This record gives sequence, C-alpha cells and structure tokens, in this order.
Amino acid sequence: MMAAADIRTCVTNLTKCSICLENFDQPKSLPCLHTFCLKCLQNLCQNVRPGQRKGCPICRKEFRIPNDGVEALPLNFDMVALMEVNRGIEYCDQHSDEALKLFCFDCNTDICVVCYALSHAQHRCEDVKMAAERFHQQIDDDAEWAFSRLGEIQDSVKKLDDETQRYAAEMKQVETAIRRQGEMIKEIIDGQVNRILHRVEILKNGILGDIQRQKERLELSLAAMDSFRSYAQEIKKKSGVRNMMKLASDVHDRVDDMLQSSVNVRQYRAPGISFVPTDFMHLIRTAGIEQNLIGKLSDGALTGPAIFLQLRLP
Repeated sequence: MMAAADIRTCVTNLTKCSICLENFDQPKSLPCLHTFCLKCLQNLCQNVRPGQRKGCPICRKEFRIPNDGVEALPLNFDMVALMEVNRGIEYCDQHSDEALKLFCFDCNTDICVVCYALSHAQHRCEDVKMAAERFHQQIDDDAEWAFSRLGEIQDSVKKLDDETQRYAAEMKQVETAIRRQGEMIKEIIDGQVNRILHRVEILKNGILGDIQRQKERLELSLAAMDSFRSYAQEIKKKSGVRNMMKLASDVHDRVDDMLQSSVNVRQYRAPGISFVPTDFMHLIRTAGIEQNLIGKLSDGALTGPAIFLQLRLP
C-alpha cells in the first residue's frame, strides 16, 4: 500500500508543468492528453499561426492550433481540482504521513493527530478549519474596527491640512511685520542722515560763499592798485615841472583813500565743523534693546486645539 508521503509526492509531481517545472497556471490539455500551462503553450507556439500544426513537447504528436489560438484549447478541469485539493492539504513536519488537522492555542501551532496524542492532549486544541474561521472572524472584526476610525483619521488629516495653511499665513504676517519694522527704522535713520547732510550742505555753501566774496574783494583791490600804478607812471612822463607838485599831492591823497578803503588782507580761515557720531551700541545697551532693536518673537500657546491620534485594538 502506498504511503501518504508517497501519495503527496506523486500529487505534487502531477500538478507541475513539464515545461516550466512550476505548478500549473491555467492548465490546457492537448489532444494527446498531455497538459501544460497556457503561458508555456503561448511561448511554444508564438511563431505558429492558427490552423497550423505543432508537436507535443512530450510525445511529439502533432496537434492543430485552434482558430482562436492556444487560448481556445480545453482547460484540464481534473488538474484544476487536483491542484485545489493538494493546495488545501498541509502535512506535519514531525509525522510526514499525517495531515495537519488541529490547532494548539497553547503552543500557537498546527498539529496532526499523532502530535496531539503524544504531547498536546492536555492543551487547548481545536479543529484547524474551525480555528482558521475563528482567526478569520478576528481579522474581520479588527479590520472593521480599524475602518470605523477611518472617517475620524481623515477628518484629523483635513484639520492638519487646514492648520498648515493657517500657520503658513500667520508666519507670512509675522515676516511682513518684521520687514515693515525694519523698513520703518531704516526710514528714521535715513531721515536723520539726510537732515544732517542737508545742514552740512548749507554750512558748506555759506562758508564757501564767504571765501569767494573775500577773494573777489581782494581781486578788486589788486585791480585798483594795478590801475593806480599805471596812472602814476603815466603822469610822471607827461606832466611838466610846474604841475608835478600838485599832481604828486593828488596822488598822495588817492593813495591814502585807497589804503583806507582797501579790504583787510589778514589770512582768512573758515570756521571748523566736525561730526560727533552717536554711540549707537551704548544707546541700545542703555535702553536694554541690544538684542531686540527690531522686536522679538512671542512664543505663544497654540491658537487651535492640538490633535493627538492613538490607535488601540479592542
């Protein structure tokens, strides 16, 4: 009598495709009754047109390719059923002839009846199919509970999206306020600089004007003296002895008048102007705003409710 392990090996071999050596995938039967995977037959007949003939990979008996291709070959339903039966049977690692029929909750493992008799008789065991149904039900219950929180979580995600937009807008307002404060302070400083520079310009123009006027008066005096010298030389040449005394007296009087009305020839020196800068660092340190000249950020509490998510299985 064939042992269960031998039967299992035989069934396993029967459910494998001889082309790809894997379990059948959509097993198709040829007229010679040999069976192959659909995908293997498609690769085998990819260069053969419908209506033409092709040899079986095992017995070489030729078969005709259907008009609709190898997909139209008949499905081997017996092989499909055998695969289903073989797929549903699992065997014990300790006793290869015995199928796994029980589940031990104490050991959390599948066992065969021999394992039960030898070492699990005092444990809490159940038919493996019933245990599977129990676990399936537990999975369904857990999944249902998890999905019941789906709406809550989606709503929380939406709130976080809204909070992101709100906070981004709030931070943009803060950045704008900081820049506006900086611009205001710069305008104040620029205004003071411009006023002082304007005052300097007025003083400079006034002093330079005084210097220019002094220069012009001196130049007029030089021109008058030069003209007088030419006059004196001229009358010496043209005047007779009788008139020389009178002319000399007139020249003397003109010299006195010219010297008395002449400008002061003392060295002119413009009044000094200097700039004493404000000790700005001392000023802001005294005011206690060394680190907060522009302002400071307020670490206020959250304006909206915090969102905490915690999932726990029942």
